Parts: sequence; structure tokens; C-alpha cells
Amino acid sequence: MRSVVLGVVLVVAGLTALPAASGAAATSGPTVATPVARAAAAPTTLTRTVVRDGRSLTVRLRRVSTRAPGFAVLVQQANGSLTPVAAPAERSYLGTVDGVPGASAGAVLRSDGKVEGLVVFDRGGTWHFLDGAVVGTRGLTQPASHVWPSADDAARNVTVTPGQVGSKTYRWSIGYDLANRWFSHAGTIDSSVAKALDAVELTTVMLQLAYETDARLRPATGRVVVRGSATAEPYAGYEDLLGKVREEWRTTQADSGVDAVALWHGSSGGGGVAYVSTIAGDYAVSSNGGTGTPWVVTRHELGHVWGAHDNHTNGPEGATIESGNQFHRFDGTELSAILRLRNDRLARATSPLEVVATQTAPLPPYAALDLVTHQVSGSAFSFRPTSNDHDANGQRVSLRSVGTRSHLGGWITRSGDVVTYVPPSVTTRTTDVVRYVATDSTGRTATGVVLFQVDPRPAATPVSAWPDVSLAPASGYAVVNVQSGLHASRDPGGPAVQRTASTVSGPLSVRRTSSGNEFRRGQDCLTARADARVRFQPCTGVAAQRFRVVQHPVKGSAIVSRAYRTCVRPAGASMSSGAALVHGTCGLGLSMGWTLRAPAVTTWRAAAVPTGPRSLVQLGSGRPAGVPAGATGNSTLAVIEPAGTATQVTFLRNDDGTYRIRNARTERCFDAYGSDLGGEVGTWSCGVQDNQRWRILTNPAGGVSLRLVRGGLCLGVADRLVDTGLTLRACNLAVAVRWRIGA
Repeated sequence: MRSVVLGVVLVVAGLTALPAASGAAATSGPTVATPVARAAAAPTTLTRTVVRDGRSLTVRLRRVSTRAPGFAVLVQQANGSLTPVAAPAERSYLGTVDGVPGASAGAVLRSDGKVEGLVVFDRGGTWHFLDGAVVGTRGLTQPASHVWPSADDAARNVTVTPGQVGSKTYRWSIGYDLANRWFSHAGTIDSSVAKALDAVELTTVMLQLAYETDARLRPATGRVVVRGSATAEPYAGYEDLLGKVREEWRTTQADSGVDAVALWHGSSGGGGVAYVSTIAGDYAVSSNGGTGTPWVVTRHELGHVWGAHDNHTNGPEGATIESGNQFHRFDGTELSAILRLRNDRLARATSPLEVVATQTAPLPPYAALDLVTHQVSGSAFSFRPTSNDHDANGQRVSLRSVGTRSHLGGWITRSGDVVTYVPPSVTTRTTDVVRYVATDSTGRTATGVVLFQVDPRPAATPVSAWPDVSLAPASGYAVVNVQSGLHASRDPGGPAVQRTASTVSGPLSVRRTSSGNEFRRGQDCLTARADARVRFQPCTGVAAQRFRVVQHPVKGSAIVSRAYRTCVRPAGASMSSGAALVHGTCGLGLSMGWTLRAPAVTTWRAAAVPTGPRSLVQLGSGRPAGVPAGATGNSTLAVIEPAGTATQVTFLRNDDGTYRIRNARTERCFDAYGSDLGGEVGTWSCGVQDNQRWRILTNPAGGVSLRLVRGGLCLGVADRLVDTGLTLRACNLAVAVRWRIGA
């Protein structure tokens, strides 16, 4: 049975039920709907003046397309058949608000000639308007303070990373299933196909203001099914609606081509439910209550389909779409989950998401949440708050302004796009907040939030007391500065500098000696010079080319010269690509912190695998993997003393370049009994299943590693003792997952 997680929201307030359009006759029960008359093209542009509490806004709108290639409107008749009806010409709009550069607007020219839409302000507050009147508001008050993300699932507590949204816009289509209870509701839809389609297309353009602005995911209306008959619809009794709508669109509507389904069932409560992380799949369905135009609940439930959970990380940016559903925007942690699921779908052999042209209707940039950990009272930290911001129009985002003090009184200075923050004094770990304004190249703006995790200043200790970090000798290391995010690199002629990932000269190799670590680039070694400069010079083994790698007291690792007992850092704590590396007195500044990233397993090269009988020797113990003495069938595997055919294997190559590993004594294959960390590996009858298929890779630290296709973990051991069983372990440079193929 498939296991699914449901996301639920209850939204009672804010679901505006507008009065019936002028001249529309209400009916007393289900009717066979009449076709929607196909009208001439709607105006290219519209302007409306919208007024609320004495504030007057001029909204300028331009017509856009919000229909998917498979757009269709089908009305279910009393006999159960679905009858296509003609739809009016495109009449959806996106636009701007005069004098409010952080606002955007979306609207529909309704079938009764009125313009209904939404103004979205900076940080997601909304005015829902009908012609010149505001008929509903939501999220107009921002939180006075913010909290650090705190989901029980730690994998959620991350925000958008630089470049994560990418440079492309993707279209996803929505199927709308309009249950008869919603369709026939008196005073809102009144069994009118025209008004039903008004509500659908208004919702899609409202969704566009959030999903495309935030994620470059453009919603489009796909198939619309109108349940014109209460007796013929598949939702009799209105129970188990999520399962019923899934079955309906998996079978009867299987040819729709939509990526997600929104059922509007017309309950008075306005709640909803959806399957989580199911976009573009059989379970990509949501069930939404409310009458009229239930856009508030629909935006939330479709967020579940896109991978965000209820109270995803407990609202670090307030009541965003999945964390209270007041603001018309996703917070950075919600958006991170959505983008990761998008990337999963893009990685499919045939992606269900279609690349479309970058949006030309002006939308404001998205200012993504920044999460900065391990700040220490009084120690300055420099960063670029706009580095993970983006713009749906593809424009460059830069820093427009930032305050001079943080929420708790920390000092803020600015140089270009770089902000330097000096945390206030604290006695316990505290969350501090800085707000800034980002702008695109047209002057449209967005306010961003930076959260700092501030710790008390640690007691001063000499660098000699900083704990050593065990660093596996290997090639392919990226050495990244904690503060600047730039990579240590070698420029022509030998200067050591910091560069962006795309301009770095290449990865570094680490060689361990009795007197310290060498950092190599080709035949040159990182060298601390007497003039405080750091260069790459021919390796000669002198003390100036030896370094300790130790835990920095605040974050990351420090690279300490053995010759001078000084720390490597960018000159002047620079944030710029190309800045020289120097060495000087060690301290708490994060410009002296480095992250030493071992090469990811996805970059490891395939190893040459010999044919014929071999042994598979664990490098930690020097003993081979084998089955127990006397084994004849399925059995356990462990590292044991050499024992003839019991420790002899043959590598059987599969068509996809993976291998089965067959024990010579039992003629059974290495088989992972599970795919989780610590899962047991034994032998089983040889087959083609992916828990017996292994990629044999050259480990950058020496030897080979065997990576299981199912789950991506590596064959390893927990310790070096004889008779230690084989298990699945993380693929890294540790000796526990390194092997030698012997004779």
C-alpha cells in the first residue's frame, strides 16, 4: 500500500463570497449548464482605481495568458456524460500599482464585465477588489519579531540557496473539479458555467502572483470539469473526497495532462486537504472547501502538493502560505522544499514541467530568507543578503537599503551589496533580525529578512588549544571561506586568492605528513610567507608549507600555519572574488573560518574492475569480506580472515555499468536487506534488483567504494574487528567505506 502524508488547513475567514453577477438567474437545483458564449478579445490593458479606508491606488493591468495547451471546459450532464463548452477569449491580467514598487496585481475581466482581482503588497498582504471596491483583505500586518526555523525534521530548516531558483520559468497545469455543491451554491455561482469559469481563472492568476513571483513556477488552467448534475457526479455524500478525486482523475480524466488537481467541494467550513510532495503524479490532488472563489485554501493545499508541509518550519517569516496562510507568499523554507521537489521532477527522463518564456509582465523580486548561524557577540560578519534573492522577470537583484541597527541593537554597515553585522552582547543563544530592501533593474522592490543565531562570546583560548580536525588525505577538495562563500584558488604566477566556484582554478589535494597537512594544486603547495602573503610555490617540504586544520571557535575550520601559528584568511576580510589570501593573528572573525568540502560521491570516477575470481579487502582491517565457514545458501557477510572460496568474489557487470558481486562459495550475490543507514548486507540469490547492483567507484582518499543503486549508500563496516558485519554507510572518505580489489 502506498504511504502518503496529508496536509490540512482550516480557513474560515477571508473567503469572500461575492454576490451574483447582475442579471444572472439563480436556480433551485442542478441544471444542465448552457455554453459560455465566446466573446471578442478582451482589452489588452485595463486600469482601475481601488479605494480602501481613504487610500486610493491606481492599478494598471496587461492581459496575459493563463491557460494551458490542454485547456478545456467540460460540463457533466445528468446521464454522466461530459459535454465540452466554449470558453471566452483570454481575459486574465497581471499588473502594477502606481507609486508602490513592491506591489503587484492580478485580475480577471469577469463575464459580467466587472474586473475582480488581487493587489499583493510587499511581504504578502492583500487587497481583494471588485472594480473600485475592496471586498476583502488579508495579512496586512507583519510580525514584530521572527523565530528561527524549528521543524522536527531538520532537513526542512533550510532556506533558498543562491541560484537555486535557476534562470528558467516552468509551466504547471491545474485541473479544476467543480463539485455540484459548490457549483449550485445560491448567491455565489448559482449553477452558472460563466461564473464558475470566472472563479477558476481568477484563482489561477492569483496563484500566479505567488508561485511565479516566488518560484518561477507558472500555474495554468488545464481541464475544468463542472459537475452540472448532483446525481451524476462521483462525489455523492461528500466523504473521502481526496481518495475519490484522485481515482476520478487517475481514470476518467487520465488524459487531461494536468500536473495537479483542485477539487472545490463547496463546504461551508472552508478547510482543505492534500497529498504532500506529489506534483505531476497520481496523488497530485487537493480537496478544497469554501464557496465563491476559494483561492485562499487552494493556494495552501497546492503548496502541499508542491512539497511544503503545514507549519513547515513554524513560521520564521510569519503567517506565510503554509504557516498560517495570511500572506500571499512562501517563506524561504517553504520555497526551498518546493524548489527541491521541482528539481526532482526535472530530473525525470521526461520532465512533466514545460519551460516557458520568462515573464514580461513586471513582477517584483523575491527577497529570500537568510539564515546565518554561529554569530558571536561583538565579532563582525560580512555577507550579501541578496545573494539568494531572484526575480521572475530574470533581472539582476541588488541591495537598495538596509537599516543601521538590528532588532536587538546590533550595528549594521553597508558597502555596495555587502552588509557587515556586529552582533549585540547576549548571555544565551538568541535570534536577531535585520531587514533590508532588494530592488530589480526596473526599481521594483521586495523587503527581505535575515535571521542571525547569536551566541555569547566564548572565552579566549590560544590557537594551540583549538582542537584538530581529522582530514582524510585526498584529491578534489573545495576549500570555501565561511564568510565570503568563495573558494581558495591559485592564480597564474602562484598567488593564493579566493574565487567564485565558476572561476576557481580547480580543486585542491590534501596530503598528510608527520608535521602537518599540505594543500596542493598540481606540483605547487600552499605556502605562508614571511611577508604575510600566501602563495602556491613548488612543494619542498618546508615548515611554511605545513598547516594544522583545527576547529574554529565560531564556525568551520581554521587553517593554521605551522611555521607562524597564524590563520589563513582573505586580506581585509574581503568579500570580493580575486582578493588575495594572507595569514595573520588567529581570532574569532569568520573570515578565518573555512569549510573543507570533500568531493561529492556523485563526482567520483568509475573504477577499473578486473575479471575473474578476486578478493574484496577492507582497507581499515586489511581483511576480506566473506561468508561464514560452511555456508551454502543465503548468508551473512563480514570481514574475516582469508578463507579460500568463502572470501572469493566475482564482479558481474550489468548493462548499465553497475556490478553484482557473487560469492564463490555460495554463488549468491551481495544483497542489501534494506536501504537505510546501517542496513545489513548479506548474500541472496542473484537477480537484477537494484539492492544487488553496485557502482564501483574510485575513492579520492584511496581504494574503491561500492555504492548501492538503491538509496545511494556505500558498503562499509562499523569497526576494524574480525567478524564485523557488512552494513550500508554514508559515502565519504572514511576508511570504513574504502576497499581494495585483491588477487
